[in-house]
Amino acid sequence: MATQLFNIDPDYDFGIVGISSQDRDFRLAWALNLALDWNLSRAENHEIPMKTGMSSHAMYEFKDEDNVIYTLLSNKGSNGYLLPEMSGFDFVLRLDGYCHLVDDNLLRVIRSIPFVLAAIELNGEKLKTIQNLITE
Repeated sequence: MATQLFNIDPDYDFGIVGISSQDRDFRLAWALNLALDWNLSRAENHEIPMKTGMSSHAMYEFKDEDNVIYTLLSNKGSNGYLLPEMSGFDFVLRLDGYCHLVDDNLLRVIRSIPFVLAAIELNGEKLKTIQNLITE
């Protein structure tokens, strides 16, 4: 009997912003809440399997009135990076929902936070470990 294998690539239909900041995750979440009138709140840590075991990453979530879900994830975890190819970024902001596009205004506001060193939109198609951003 012949075996058929199906290679199903998941649809990574979300916006991604890489954020560089030396401050702690809770301080960045607080600053984003103030600057953008969000309500990011601490969620259960995001766990991903690594070659050397599980890695735990801090996670904050907020869902706005347009059903856009904003997820702030710490790139550096307990056992490695969430996105190893983007190790220069301390945090990753994922935008899911109807309007998941990263606009210039969002980047401008994030960059205006005094302790944010950089905020850049990332191209998900070029990320080898984009599956690490799936939190469901």
